[in-house]
Amino acid sequence: MRIDFDLRQTSFTSEGAVSATHEGDHFVISASDTTISGIKVSLHGRSDNGSVKIYGNVPVFVEMYQLRLTSQQGAVINCQSKKRMWIKTSGCSYLTDATKYKAIESEDCKGAIFSEGQIILCDDSQCKITARGGHGIASDDYIRIMGGEWRVNSVKDGLHANDYIRMNDGIVEIEAGSDGIDCKEGSVELLGGELEIRCVDDGISANRPKEKKNKKGNKADSTATAKPKKTVRADVTINHNPNINIHTTGPKGSGVKADQNIVINGGATLNIEVDGDASKGLNAGECCIIGGDVWCSCCTDTTPVTINLVANGKVLVNPKNNDTSSPKGIKADSLVLFEGFPIVHIDVPYAGEGIESKGRIEINGGEISAQAWDDAMNAGRSFVLNNGELFLRSWNNDGLDSNGTIEINNGYLTAWGGDIPEAGIDCDMNRFAINGGLVIGVGGMTSTPTEGECTQASIIARGVRTMGVSVGLYDSNKDCINILVGSPTLPNATVLWSAYDILADSTYYIRSADTTYTKAVAALGHKALMPPPPPAGVHPHNGKMPPPPHDGKMPPPPPGGFPEGTPPPPPALPKMQAR
Repeated sequence: MRIDFDLRQTSFTSEGAVSATHEGDHFVISASDTTISGIKVSLHGRSDNGSVKIYGNVPVFVEMYQLRLTSQQGAVINCQSKKRMWIKTSGCSYLTDATKYKAIESEDCKGAIFSEGQIILCDDSQCKITARGGHGIASDDYIRIMGGEWRVNSVKDGLHANDYIRMNDGIVEIEAGSDGIDCKEGSVELLGGELEIRCVDDGISANRPKEKKNKKGNKADSTATAKPKKTVRADVTINHNPNINIHTTGPKGSGVKADQNIVINGGATLNIEVDGDASKGLNAGECCIIGGDVWCSCCTDTTPVTINLVANGKVLVNPKNNDTSSPKGIKADSLVLFEGFPIVHIDVPYAGEGIESKGRIEINGGEISAQAWDDAMNAGRSFVLNNGELFLRSWNNDGLDSNGTIEINNGYLTAWGGDIPEAGIDCDMNRFAINGGLVIGVGGMTSTPTEGECTQASIIARGVRTMGVSVGLYDSNKDCINILVGSPTLPNATVLWSAYDILADSTYYIRSADTTYTKAVAALGHKALMPPPPPAGVHPHNGKMPPPPHDGKMPPPPPGGFPEGTPPPPPALPKMQAR
């Protein structure tokens, strides 16, 4: 089938198994014989009010020859076949859909290019798509990009599919009013090529099927005998050296979002900037794994994963329930894992945390730096450092914060926190084990390595005046052992320092920028620290007595009076502890 669009007179030719009808430049192509292997549709010329719709349950190959086609009714190319549709161009083609789609009963039409079946974008192609009323390219099955150059400007999603989206090669540039790439019920795989996304909502999104509800709004009855649906994965996998740049602007958007796992390896390069309030750079419903093994055993590329994340948003408050949501560089509900040698830089300057896992954070290698307004790194249950270099800086909270345990077995950790009561390293009173590596924590306070749990000694020095220049570690002869350059500026800092050459029960000195030496004795674990006293001449309540309890009056006795006629003793004051 060949159609030659012309501003004066459009012409077409068809073969016996394929028929065509048209109304002006809007063509309907039908394949009546389902025994044929497929149909080829060649599109040429230009029309300012034309489109192509294809019926028939057969594969379709659409080739565009420097086509310029604008529709005023809906999609430009609308394939109602549930078989595969290949799209290839010769020269650069330009497609523009309508601002409003003409509804047809029992038919879907979701984008400038739409198919009920699979869409395969071929290599050696060039196409520019302007979607004024729908998605750029949409499939009710899957989308595969084998190569070529595809530039999409869409009022909705750039690429939108139901089952999965896979990019093997090529150049894809998307500017979208909603998501850049959205898989409604499946995974997204980026296995090569170059991808540029500028959008409002999520840059890349992989979603699990939404649970269906009955008419009353309740969840569907699980005892129903309906045919069970196959297990659907909702992961984002990035591998084989893709180069990805993402910029999102809307609130609660994510650079990359997966209802389940985000896996990044094989030499990928990501530059992500999210500007909306409460936005996340990487947002995983389960695990975020960075810099692991390459995709297949035959790949010999050793290029490291490189990731730069900036989350510029602020805290977003829901006025209905006063609930708050914060921006984050990396967020996962179960696990954040760094392996191999990824190079990761994260900046969250105005609100929120750098890296957060509600479960575990484990680092087995790489060079990771994170600076944030809130905690630079926060683990819900445990933090483990086995290898790699980790640099953490919080402007207003803890450098490293674990709500559970901390275990450091090797590697290099520098964690800078805010002033009292914030800490360089904080795990409350939970297990804190240091068994190797170089560990430096500077903040208003610190958690203490646990006695009986450490095999490497550490020292803790309080009252150190850090000036933002350097802090040095000196032995008993005041010979320099190590220097931390660029420490935070704190008037009364607590420094935790651990290294393989620090010996238990030996005396060491911390020297700050004003040449003051603070003496400390190394130990395999320490007792919990009390909060430091306020500076001389400063009253703990700003020179004022705290208000008396109960407005200065004793609380009323319980009904029936006190037992045996005497009031109970006052409760013991809670013990202060390092955060």
